[in-house]
Amino acid sequence: MDNITLILDALRIAHDGKCPAYSAVYTSNIQPLPHQIQAVYHEMLPRIPLRYVLADDPGAGKTIMAGLFVKELYFRGDIRTCLIVAPGSLADQWQDELAGKFFMDFGMLTEDCCPPLCIARLDTLARNGNLQQKVTAREWDVVIFDEAHKLSAQVSGNDTHYTKRYRLGEKLSRSAKTFLLLTATPHNGKPREFRLFMSLLGKEKHSHPMHRFLKEDLINFDGTPLFPERQALTVSYKLSDSEAQLYEEVSSYVRTQFNRAERLSDRRRGSAVGFALTLLQRRLASSPEAISQSLRNRAERLQNKIYGTPPEYYDIGDTETAADYVSASENAQELQAEIYALKKLARRAEEVRQSGQDVKWRKLSEMLQTTLKDEKIIIFTEHRATLEYLAGKIRDLFGRHDSVLTIHGSMSRNDRKRSESDFTYGEAPVLIATDAAGEGINLQCAHIMVNYDLPWNPNRLEQRFGRIHRIGQAHKCVVFNLIAGNTREGQVFTRLFEKLGEVRTALGGKVFDVLGKVTFGGKSLSDILIEAIRTGSAPELGNTAAAPAPSASSSITPAEARRILQDIQAAKSRMLSQKFIEDFITKALPLLNGSIFPRERFCWEITFVPKSIMNHDPRIRPDYRRVCFDVHGKGELLFQAHPLVRAAASELLRHFRANGEATPEGRKLVELSAMDAVMKIERGLGNTPRDVSADKHGYDILSITPQGTSRFIEVKGRAKGADTVTVTAGEIRFALEHPESFILAIVIIDGEAASTTYLACPFTNAPEPAEISRTYSIGGIMAQTQHERVNP
Repeated sequence: MDNITLILDALRIAHDGKCPAYSAVYTSNIQPLPHQIQAVYHEMLPRIPLRYVLADDPGAGKTIMAGLFVKELYFRGDIRTCLIVAPGSLADQWQDELAGKFFMDFGMLTEDCCPPLCIARLDTLARNGNLQQKVTAREWDVVIFDEAHKLSAQVSGNDTHYTKRYRLGEKLSRSAKTFLLLTATPHNGKPREFRLFMSLLGKEKHSHPMHRFLKEDLINFDGTPLFPERQALTVSYKLSDSEAQLYEEVSSYVRTQFNRAERLSDRRRGSAVGFALTLLQRRLASSPEAISQSLRNRAERLQNKIYGTPPEYYDIGDTETAADYVSASENAQELQAEIYALKKLARRAEEVRQSGQDVKWRKLSEMLQTTLKDEKIIIFTEHRATLEYLAGKIRDLFGRHDSVLTIHGSMSRNDRKRSESDFTYGEAPVLIATDAAGEGINLQCAHIMVNYDLPWNPNRLEQRFGRIHRIGQAHKCVVFNLIAGNTREGQVFTRLFEKLGEVRTALGGKVFDVLGKVTFGGKSLSDILIEAIRTGSAPELGNTAAAPAPSASSSITPAEARRILQDIQAAKSRMLSQKFIEDFITKALPLLNGSIFPRERFCWEITFVPKSIMNHDPRIRPDYRRVCFDVHGKGELLFQAHPLVRAAASELLRHFRANGEATPEGRKLVELSAMDAVMKIERGLGNTPRDVSADKHGYDILSITPQGTSRFIEVKGRAKGADTVTVTAGEIRFALEHPESFILAIVIIDGEAASTTYLACPFTNAPEPAEISRTYSIGGIMAQTQHERVNP
C-alpha cells in the first residue's frame, strides 16, 4: 500500500512540485461558489492551525465550506483525526453529505466506537460522561461544531449559567489543534453572552475570530447576485373581545407570578419560574388551542407537583414539561390558590377555543384564499398544539386531507425528510412546521413564508427564512409576520419592524442579517418583551444599534470571482494535462501491474470497503465508489485510489470510448460511467442510492425513496452503437420476484454524454434451470416494456 502511495505522490510531485491548489474542489461532487472558495482557500487554510467562527448567513453553504476545508487538509496530510459535533437531527445529514459530496466516510460516535473521522450528536455527547471522557481524552486535529450558537452560556443579572453544551465546547476547544464553530446566528442580542460564546475560541495567538458574508454580498462566478431579493411584511389583526379578555386575564396571572418569583431567595428557582411563565405567555400569543392545553397541563402538573427544582430545565431535554412543575408559591395554601386560578383560566380558554372566535386564523384563512392562492406556503409556529390545530383547519378549508404536510420535533429524521421531499415534489400546497424545521431543511421549492407566531429570539426569524432564501432559490422571497396589534407583545414587534425599516437604508438593505444582533437602548428583544409582560405596558424602544461582527470579511467583487474561477480551472487543467495522463499510463500503471501485484490481479472495479479494513486504516473510506485494486479476487478493497487515479481514469475512459468496448478495461470503464449516471439520477430524484454490485444480489444499486420504499436497479452500460444487452439468469429471477420494485437501467455512453432509460421489470418468463444468461435487442426490449427516459 505504501509503495502505491509513493508512486502516485511521486507522479503528482513531478507534475506540480507541491500539493495542487483546489484538490478538494475538483475531486468532490459539488459546484462551489466564489465566497466558499474565498473562505476556505484564502481565509482559513493559510492560517492553520486556527480558532474560527464561520458565520455566513443561513443557506450560504457552510457545510460545503467545512467539507472542503477538511478534505483539503486531509489531502495535504495535515489531519488524521477530525470530530464533527452536530445537533442530533443533523448528524445523519452530515454523514450523508460528507460521503455523497466529498467521498469521505465519517463514523458515528458510539459507546463502542470512536473512529478517527467521527460525527457526534451534540446533546448525547453533552449528557454522557463516558462518551465525553472517551472523546476529550484524544487530541483532535480538527473539531467542528455545527449550529454552534447552541453552545451559549446564559447570563441573568450577575449570574452566569454554564450549560452542559457550553462546558462540552470548552473541553473540546482544549482538545483541538484547529477549532471551528459554524453558526449563522452567533449573536443573540446579548453582548455578555456573545463574549462568552467567542471565548470558546481561546486566546491563542493564532485565533482569527470570525468570517461572515451576508447574502446581499454573495455573487456567482459571473458576477450576478447569488440570492434573490427578500422582503418582510407585517400583517396586523385585532383580537376579538373574548380573546382580548382572555389575554388580559392570563397576562395578569403571569405578571403576578413574575412579581412573586422576583422575591424568591432561590435565584435559580426564580429563573425557572420566569422561564415557565414566559413559555405560557408565548403560547397565549400563538393560538387558543395552545394556551388552552398549556393552562390545563400546568394546573395538572402543579397538582401533582414534585417538590424540588427539576434538573437543568433550561439546558437539554424536555424543558417545557420540566418548567411546568416549578412554581413561585412558597406554601401549600399559595400553591392551591395558584392551581385554582389556572383551572379557572383553562376553562375560560376552552370557552374561547370552542367559540370559534379566532381572528388570527381568519386572517390567515383570508390570505390563503386570496393573496397566497395557488402558491406553495410554509407556515412556522413555535408550538406543536398550534401546528395540529392549523393542520386541521387548513384541511377543512381546502377540503383535502393531503393539502397539508407537517414537520415537528417529535418526528424521526426519516419522517422529516419524507415531509420535505413530499412538499418539494408533491402537490400539497402547505407545509406547517415548528422550529424543528428551522435548521437543516431545504425548502427552496417555496418562496413565501408565514410566521404564524413570532419567536422571542430573533435569530429564529433568520433561521426560518433561511429555509427558503438559500442557494438555488430563483424567486423573490417574502415573509408575512402575523401580529396582534392590541397586545403588549404585538406592540413591541410592530415597533421592532418599524425600527428596522428606519435603519434599512443605513444597513444597505441587510435587515434580516442583523436581527439577532439588534439591541434597543442596550436591551435585547427578549428583555423588552419580558419587561412588557411584567409591567403590563409596552415599553418605548430605545436607540437601535447592531453589534459589530469582529473580524468579518468584506464582500467579493466580480473581478475576484472571475480570478478564483480561473485559478480552479488552471489547477484542474494541470492535473488532467496530456503529459500527466501519458506518464500515468506509461510509468505508474506498469509498476502497479507488474512490480506490486500480478497483472491478473489488477482490474478497474467499483466496490465498497469492508468495515474490517476501514476500522484498521483511517485512509480507507466505505461508500466511496472509486477506481480501485481488487487484489484478492473477492471484491475486497485493499487500497483506496488516490484522487489522481480517478482523474486519470476519466481520461482513460475517453480513450477507451474511442474504440468502443474493444477491451476488458474499456468495458469496465463504460460500466463505471453508467453507474455514475444512475447514481446521479437517483440523488436528483431525492432518493438515497447505494452501490451493492459487489454483493451479487441480482441488482447493482439499492435506492431508498424518501417514503422509505426500496428500488432495485440493475445497470447495463453500453457504448453508443451497441444494439444488444445481456442479463444474467440470476438478475431475471430477482426481477420476477420483485416486479413492483425492480428497474433495468440501460445507459448508452456517447463520449461525455450518458443517455439513461429506466425499464420497469421487463421480463416475463423465468430462466430454464440450465440457462445462464439472455441477450436482448435494446430496441426490442424497450418496445415491449413500459419505459421512461430519465437523463439528469
